[in-house]
Amino acid sequence: KAPAGARGHFNEALERRELSVAAVNLALLTLSEGQAAPKEKGGKGQMNLANLEEAIEHCKRALAANDGDTRSEEMAAKILADAEQALNSYVLQDLIENDKTFPQPRGTMDR
Repeated sequence: KAPAGARGHFNEALERRELSVAAVNLALLTLSEGQAAPKEKGGKGQMNLANLEEAIEHCKRALAANDGDTRSEEMAAKILADAEQALNSYVLQDLIENDKTFPQPRGTMDR
């Protein structure tokens, strides 16, 4: 129940004024909610894709707030980089697991 209450408070803060700290806190909360069961406990050990995408959006919102909170902006940039790296790993793992290949540009197969 506590995370749901916290989410409401952070969203209310963002409705009143774009605050990078509130957006960063929402990104962290979103990531904590999306944590998958570790491989040792029978899970895949990957973050939920929707939570990664939502956290990325919160970080972008924090950076766009441009409210002078350099600490929050630095945190948002770090979380954004980590979340995008995790998202890229997720996409690559999906390609490997499903034996998908990247489409080749036209004309490259003729050589």
